[in-house]
This record gives sequence, structure tokens and C-alpha cells, in this order.
Amino acid sequence: MAFNQWKAGGHQRACIMTEELVGYMPLSSGDYQIGGKLLANTQQKVVLFKKIASLIQAMHQHNFQHDCFYLEHIFSKSLPNNDVHLRVIDLKKAKKLVCKKRAVFRDLDTLLRHSNSWSDDDKLVFFQNTPKGINSK
Repeated sequence: MAFNQWKAGGHQRACIMTEELVGYMPLSSGDYQIGGKLLANTQQKVVLFKKIASLIQAMHQHNFQHDCFYLEHIFSKSLPNNDVHLRVIDLKKAKKLVCKKRAVFRDLDTLLRHSNSWSDDDKLVFFQNTPKGINSK
């Protein structure tokens, strides 16, 4: 990872570069659309939805809100036994939590509004598989 910051024209500027997410693809890709090869069955959906919910919960437990939680900002890598590993990008709008309940609502609302490829049944399965307490602290 490389980072640099400087002032230009009276404004603070910064640049960060990280390694390429080799083997990962955004959840907005066609493989994660309804009928796509990575969400072909309920088991795959449940595994993915649990991982997404756990990721959101971990961010909030560490007092961070993504604030721009779109499917194209969540990258997944398929692992053996139908497991997945997730990474989040585009943290430029991430911020420290002021109110955890508001952060949970904002991140979940953003995710669900921008998950057009998920059916209503998929969204129900997502909420049924979120960790206990994701929206109660």
C-alpha cells in the first residue's frame, strides 16, 4: 500500500494505492445476479448474505459507517465448500459513528436500495440470516 498527501491551491490532497483484489469480483457483476452462477441456489445466497451482514456488523462494532454501501463496493472471492471472502472498497465516505442505530439503518438502506438484482425473497432471506443484534445496538 502506498499513501501520499500534499497541499495544492490551498487544499489538502491525498492519494492511496492498494493491491489489486486478485480473484475478487464486485457483487454488482452478472455472476451475482438472479440466476447467476454464484447465486444459483439458496445455500449460496445464505452464505453470501450472512457474510455481508457480518461485515456490516463488524464495521459498526468498530464504530465505522461505510455510508456508501453499494454492491459495486463489496468484492467477493469464492472459496472451497461454497464459502466466500469479502472485501470492501471506496471508503472515502466512511466515518466514525455518531449514532449506531442510524449507521445500521443508513448502510442497510443503501445496500438494499442498490441491490436491484435481489428479489424480495432474496431480501427477506438476507434479513433472516443477519446476525442477532445487527440492528439493536
